[in-house]
Amino acid sequence: MNNGKIRVVHLIGNAELGGVANCVMNYYRNIDREKFEFDFITYGASSLDEEIRQLGGRVFYIEDFRIFPVATKQLKKILIENRYDVFHSHLTTLSGFPLSAAKKCGIEKRICHSHSTTDGKELTAVVKNLLKKHAFRHATHLFACSEHSAEWLYGKGKEVFIMPNAIDPDGYAFDEGKRTQTRADCLLDGSLALGFAGRFEYQKNLRFFLDVAARLDKKTPTVAVLVGDGSEKEKLKKYSEKKNIRCLFVTPSLDMARWYSTFDCLCMPSRYEGLPLVAVEAQYNGLRCYLSDAVTRETDLGNAVFLPAADPEEWAEKILSERDCLRSGKAVEKEEFDIRHSVKRLENEYLKIMTGAK
Repeated sequence: MNNGKIRVVHLIGNAELGGVANCVMNYYRNIDREKFEFDFITYGASSLDEEIRQLGGRVFYIEDFRIFPVATKQLKKILIENRYDVFHSHLTTLSGFPLSAAKKCGIEKRICHSHSTTDGKELTAVVKNLLKKHAFRHATHLFACSEHSAEWLYGKGKEVFIMPNAIDPDGYAFDEGKRTQTRADCLLDGSLALGFAGRFEYQKNLRFFLDVAARLDKKTPTVAVLVGDGSEKEKLKKYSEKKNIRCLFVTPSLDMARWYSTFDCLCMPSRYEGLPLVAVEAQYNGLRCYLSDAVTRETDLGNAVFLPAADPEEWAEKILSERDCLRSGKAVEKEEFDIRHSVKRLENEYLKIMTGAK
């Protein structure tokens, strides 16, 4: 400890990809910084760096751990020079490499954190399944964002601390003014805004999302609104043009309450997930969420509908059948996803880790 504070370093990876970085930042914004110091190790500069520094943290950059010899050398240098109390790796299956390095650097408290799963069909599935056998070998403590993610990475019967993807509910409240203004600015008035927020990657199954929008548009004017970025962006644009699907691609925004308020519903036909923070945020906004049945039911805060991602027509019919109540859902009130509650649990867990208490 330094000046009585517990010093924790978080290995995030790519901080621009959203979910994991946003989850950790929500905790950092609310944690007792008189008792805890957070530093971050990422794969490069991100839009979060300035805020991290303003809150008193530091950001270090290393190579992607898929180039593990170089990344390991860089990581060891950071850990040796800064002498942290806790090393917290958020790389899920890739955590085995940095956790081994942290152990060699003398860090006694080492956390492996599971944030995701796999559908077994993605190109990296074989590698993930091989890596997960070794991911937590050098961990002293196991964390996960959900019971589903915990069981996928660690198996059954392990002692795992569930650190939910918690948010500040006040930051995601529905705003009628923002909805009216944004829909007018984006020429959405009179159309059903089918919303998505997140990474444009294989995991998110976004061609299916566009197919749902196309089916809806045959029966009611519909615009697919995609907030985010990713490697499939250009392919999705070409697909939407080919199929004549009306789309609005939006740069990732810090003011997500604006977009949740603008959407008529959220649609996430993901092939796999850990526990999608977007769906939590959207339900706190009072938004109906249509999620694939690959998403854990832990995501349901009272306003989620689960469907198999097999037939876009089924999704379109379900959304249309409920159109009159898409926006009537009351904002949820779930203590476990309220950061003001969850951050206290995390503080207590870190204290238990440091003292060896059960």
